[in-house]
Amino acid sequence: LHWLVTGIEPTVTRVAENDTPSGGREWPNDFGDTGWAGPAPPRGDDAHHYVFTVYALSAPIGLPADPSADDVHRATGKISLARGTLTGLFKR
Repeated sequence: LHWLVTGIEPTVTRVAENDTPSGGREWPNDFGDTGWAGPAPPRGDDAHHYVFTVYALSAPIGLPADPSADDVHRATGKISLARGTLTGLFKR
């Protein structure tokens, strides 16, 4: 997990480089840092897939104090209206 953000305002249509979406709150990623940890596949590897998923929710999400990605997925399950996914490839 390279980036976990919740609470993005529904009017957001783009995110500037090195920015957090309006209303969004960043949580720790799998590298132990808060924020975006860009693509970094090892040299010589095949292209890595980077999947960005955005959920439209019918209500604010209730989360524990320090949620994991699994916590977020569980919390969105019952209030998810729609989902969009973009997959990017990156190779050094």
